[in-house]
Amino acid sequence: MSGRVLIYTDGATRKLKGKPIRTFGGWATVILWLPDSEAKRLPPRPPRTRDSYGEFIEWLNAEYALCSHTKILQGSERGTTNNRMELTAILEGLKAVKEGHPVVVYTDSEYSQKGLEAWVDEWVQDEWTTALGEPVKNKDLWEQLLCQRERLAPILVHIRGHRGIEGNERADSLAGTQAQFLKNLEDI
Repeated sequence: MSGRVLIYTDGATRKLKGKPIRTFGGWATVILWLPDSEAKRLPPRPPRTRDSYGEFIEWLNAEYALCSHTKILQGSERGTTNNRMELTAILEGLKAVKEGHPVVVYTDSEYSQKGLEAWVDEWVQDEWTTALGEPVKNKDLWEQLLCQRERLAPILVHIRGHRGIEGNERADSLAGTQAQFLKNLEDI
């Protein structure tokens, strides 16, 4: 069976005010299988320019609708950051995928997309320090993401969040629910 794997990811955090402020994070990954037979039904992907972004969203939603299988992964964590939840969502999605098929990751996190495509190689070369000479945050996740990048060679696509992209909206809702649930447990 030939096709490609599509992964939509998102992370979210909620804060509980007080001293100290406590954070609750959630992440979600929507993994989809797009058979080649269905992908052939798609028109060519339109460019992602300011003027044609609406067409790009329509294309993404058409691609989403043609997928034949869906797997949802989600989780939560106390005392975390939104960036950490974004990275966790991508990592968990990639870990769940078997080798042998093209993988496309759609994320609304520019930090995650640029980090995995460009910055992380510089950080490794600079012994995990940033351009400002500070230690790289979330090093533990970046190291695991490097292993997954080497294993799967995923294509990362940055998308704008909250624009009606079905896969992103679903991941966003699930991640937010995870974070809110964890926060609500603290209120009990």
